[in-house]
Amino acid sequence: LPLSIQEPSAAPEGVSCESVSSTSLRVSWRPPQLEAHNGVLASYELKYQKVSGTGEEGGEGESLGSEVEESPVSAQQKQIVLEGLEKWSWYNITLAAATAEGTGPSSPAVLCRTEEDVPGASPRQVDVQPLNSSALRVTWRSVLPRLRQGQIRGYQVHFNRVESGESRTLPRIKDLLLDESQMEEDDSTQYELVLGGLKAETLYSVSVAAYTTKGDGAHSKAKLVQTSGIVPGSPSLWVRPGSGSSVVVRWAPPLECSETDSDGRGTPVEIQGYRLQFGLKNTSLNGTVDFPPRERNFTVRNLSPGSSYLFVLSAKSKAGYGNAAQEEIAVPMCPPSEYPKIIDFVNASCCSLHFSWLPPAPDECSGVVTEYTIAYRKAADSGSAPSPGPSAPPPGPSAPPPGPSAPPPGPSAPPPGPSAPPPGPSAPPWLITLPASESSYTILGLNHSAAYEVQLRAHNQAGPGPFSPALLYLTLAFETGKLFLI
Repeated sequence: LPLSIQEPSAAPEGVSCESVSSTSLRVSWRPPQLEAHNGVLASYELKYQKVSGTGEEGGEGESLGSEVEESPVSAQQKQIVLEGLEKWSWYNITLAAATAEGTGPSSPAVLCRTEEDVPGASPRQVDVQPLNSSALRVTWRSVLPRLRQGQIRGYQVHFNRVESGESRTLPRIKDLLLDESQMEEDDSTQYELVLGGLKAETLYSVSVAAYTTKGDGAHSKAKLVQTSGIVPGSPSLWVRPGSGSSVVVRWAPPLECSETDSDGRGTPVEIQGYRLQFGLKNTSLNGTVDFPPRERNFTVRNLSPGSSYLFVLSAKSKAGYGNAAQEEIAVPMCPPSEYPKIIDFVNASCCSLHFSWLPPAPDECSGVVTEYTIAYRKAADSGSAPSPGPSAPPPGPSAPPPGPSAPPPGPSAPPPGPSAPPPGPSAPPWLITLPASESSYTILGLNHSAAYEVQLRAHNQAGPGPFSPALLYLTLAFETGKLFLI
């Protein structure tokens, strides 16, 4: 009996693929086992489809296009080259054997990629801006993914000097080589390169090209940009502590220019002013002051004691500000430079004085006030002082106040009671310590018809400030034989 002819019952074996060029792939295979032919093999049917790829041979990717069926391949062939493919693209390839009766099962899909090529387009959004008199900043975005045609390995920036619309020098090239972590780029990645060593106020032509292992692609349209004029070098800068919480800043004009001629001589620059910026270290410099060209010093007040500040100074020419000089300084903690002000009105009785005060101004406190100290004692002429009547206003100072170097206080002691009279004029004063939240106090246990000297000082974390000038106050006369009913 004649054998019946059927379609093959097995797929070709050993299907493999390799890249021949950026647009072609070579597919190789072996026929199915002889017992699976089921007749005489007539041809092979090869199908391929572009996919997203997984980066690994033998994997499967997401379909990116319709499946293409190649013309029947002769049964005698063991390989074929697929032409006209897209560059640097992944393809799924399957192969099936056929007899006169039909086509057998397809082989498992083989994932294969064409070789890379030079980029098919130039980088996008190229922008060139003057950075200073000798440098340009170039920024750009990568080639669109579908036009890269390979792994972008880096970028080349070509630039040359232009005069009268023509290039006057050979193109210079600066390369930006990407490391492995930068090669997984996307459309939002922006690149930047600074071109230095240029001439001031000179026109340059700048273009950018991307490259793969196969070479560089098309260059972007040339940008014509002129460097700025010559700017000053760094001025000399000194920063020293001032009084209290202030800092004194001094400076001198720059010693050098940022632009030199070919013979090495500096080009003179006319200084038009200075700009000082300052602020707390590791924060934005929120203080800015501009000065005329003849100014040489400035005092910054009301700084925070115990904090570090950064001062940055730059000189200005007609082309703009030049290189900046900077200094760092720690504002020292110091005691208050001034004393609290005792308010004129004092409420006096026969045995007490009640008074209020105002703290030193913020720039005089050198920080936060932590406490106050009251010092008082009997005045030398207290025995002959007149006694004010009940309705008389409280007396004001009756003696010229001493300077800031008032007598130093003695040991701190609690305010005396009626049985412990205050110290006399030759003894150390009584000291009373009060929290910073207080702004008034009543001294008790005083003698009647007596004059007292009162002083006050403020403290911060660094220590006490100066005492206020001694003020003289009188207690009222002690009246007897009167009974007050409530």
